[in-house]
Amino acid sequence: MFTINHQPSYEINLNQIQEGKLEIVNTNFEIGHEFSEEIVFRDRCFNIFFFDKNGNHKKLECYPTKVKTIPAKYIKDYAIYYRPDKMGHIWEVKNSKFIHDMKQRLDDDEAMVDNLNNSKHYILPFKDNLIEIVAVNTKIKTLDTSKTLSDLLLYRSIKSPREQKIINWSLFKGSEVIFEDHHIQDAIEVKISDFKTCTTPLEEFIFNSNDLIIYLDDKDEIRHKITFKNCKKIEFTNVDCARCLTNYYGSETYRHILEDEKSAIIQKLKEYVKKPSELEKLQHVKHFALPLQDNLIEIIAEDISIEQAE
Repeated sequence: MFTINHQPSYEINLNQIQEGKLEIVNTNFEIGHEFSEEIVFRDRCFNIFFFDKNGNHKKLECYPTKVKTIPAKYIKDYAIYYRPDKMGHIWEVKNSKFIHDMKQRLDDDEAMVDNLNNSKHYILPFKDNLIEIVAVNTKIKTLDTSKTLSDLLLYRSIKSPREQKIINWSLFKGSEVIFEDHHIQDAIEVKISDFKTCTTPLEEFIFNSNDLIIYLDDKDEIRHKITFKNCKKIEFTNVDCARCLTNYYGSETYRHILEDEKSAIIQKLKEYVKKPSELEKLQHVKHFALPLQDNLIEIIAEDISIEQAE
């Protein structure tokens, strides 16, 4: 479990944690920036693999409520944790606005509120991506450097193009609702795929700081590999929180792959970007969402493909 080194706090200015404070976590090492990080999710556990400044292979392990990634190049110009005198540290967000807001939304879910009361909000500034985690009992282990990350691959995909599934999409528009005698148009307006997941999809994934590969079972319990190319952002949210944050869990949208055509996340990313070349790339990305049984996974990526896995 992390311990905190009580150094002076710093004001930050990043999205939902504007009102928070940062404290450096005392890990007895500094994050290295020579090699890219990699995330593997399996058996409901997040594993983030990376190297420290001295070349030691590390694994951060947690069972999170929330995980979010954003490319380092989008924020390093003004984020304190990428300043030369501050790089390499893991940070804890004190008085986390995310945790506070979620507890307000979940006031009728005592178990989830208790979980959030025991959670901490961390920021990990890696080489390619800044990763935010809200979790209980986050641990870091030193690994055997003789083992490579490729040993952790979950499945090999079938490369035959005959096995690749063509995704068909249709527009889904939420029904009108009445609230306090006012007619309100439901905010959700998404494309909904014909691909449907199993009620217990047993999702596992690998993120190599560029492409995200998700393995899960479809409605017929056939294992599939879903690849999201050139990811710009990933958000992973426990379903209990996700139901409060989005309306993707309607009876007609649950278990499908969705595409949010009016993505607020993409608009926010455009505010982070300063280089015209990077802004141009964001003109072509899409916001995909997978409302699964235990987790909501949202991905900003350039493209998606699905194929059957071995």
